[in-house]
Amino acid sequence: MGWILDDWDRMGHFWASLECGHVTALTAMKRLNGFTGKNHFYRANRELVRVFETEHILQYMSDKALRQRTRKGLLKGEQLHALARDLNYGKRGKMTNRDIQE
Repeated sequence: MGWILDDWDRMGHFWASLECGHVTALTAMKRLNGFTGKNHFYRANRELVRVFETEHILQYMSDKALRQRTRKGLLKGEQLHALARDLNYGKRGKMTNRDIQE
């Protein structure tokens, strides 16, 4: 947590500029990836991401409704990919909006 506290203001400015649209996600990620592991700002962001990941995992494990929504979304995506594979064989790879609605 020390890394996060030391660079909290700088991180807030960085993420707020991304949220407001002053910088694109691509530019922000290039900037972060340009730092080395020894950079304090890089370490602070890495630790903050780990905190959010841990929070998400704990929430996912404790919330049955969240797990069901996630599973439903994954199944829907898998069904769409299966449909695309079927259409690729029968319709030579052409997928229309009408096919997706069915």
